[in-house]
Amino acid sequence: MGEINLGNQSGENIFSLLIVSDELLLEELFQYIQNYFVEKEIGWIQQNFALVMKIIFNLSNYEKLQRHCIASFCKVPLPIFSSNDFLSLDKDIL
Repeated sequence: MGEINLGNQSGENIFSLLIVSDELLLEELFQYIQNYFVEKEIGWIQQNFALVMKIIFNLSNYEKLQRHCIASFCKVPLPIFSSNDFLSLDKDIL
């Protein structure tokens, strides 16, 4: 079994890896990446809140990331409200 070092990857690359690992049903890799993403990419998630929520909103595997996004939004909503993508969010996400 190999190792993956996400420390030198951009938030965008990590998010892409998360999506691909889910699509390929690589559960262990998916969980590892989701945990890393939630713990280490907080700023990227906040900056790209609308993109992240549009992709993960109705996907049950992303429950941890969904909870993290909602908690971040409740704790510090201003960056999300002032983002360019905020108005593109579906009303069900809000």
